[in-house]
Amino acid sequence: MAAAPYVPLTDSDFASAFPSSRKVYVEQDGVRVPMREITVGGGEAPLRVYDASGPRGHDIRAGLPALRAPWIEGRGDVEGGRIS
Repeated sequence: MAAAPYVPLTDSDFASAFPSSRKVYVEQDGVRVPMREITVGGGEAPLRVYDASGPRGHDIRAGLPALRAPWIEGRGDVEGGRIS
């Protein structure tokens, strides 16, 4: 039996599942960390939590881009091999 084709979740899927939140990024030293900003009632500031959902619209079979490779290599403590 053939596997069903991969269909990534859309922004609309996430908006329906998490109606009181949005994906934001906290950036420092060229590294972007995904967060979910959750609206809290009563005049409180939004709550930010780590968002491990991954990039939307990206084919998971292709793998993720090596965004942190320059940072990892720049530390000078990696010996050859694959950097993920």
